[in-house]
Amino acid sequence: MIGPQAWENLFQTKPVAATHEGYVIQKGDKEYTYQLHLPEMFDSISQWMDWCEADVRDNDGYYADTIEEVKQ
Repeated sequence: MIGPQAWENLFQTKPVAATHEGYVIQKGDKEYTYQLHLPEMFDSISQWMDWCEADVRDNDGYYADTIEEVKQ
């Protein structure tokens, strides 16, 4: 069993912004950016955003368009 801070550090993602430029998620020291290339794959924008968050959480952003290091 892990403590609440460890859980947050390991598994929680922080959506930074959803704009016309894409959806940006920050997790730890990385920032993941997604572009909606195939909108017909999703029923809604919120479903796409959920998919992006799951990709960052489960696959370390494997399908992200860009991954950048963030200085803290």
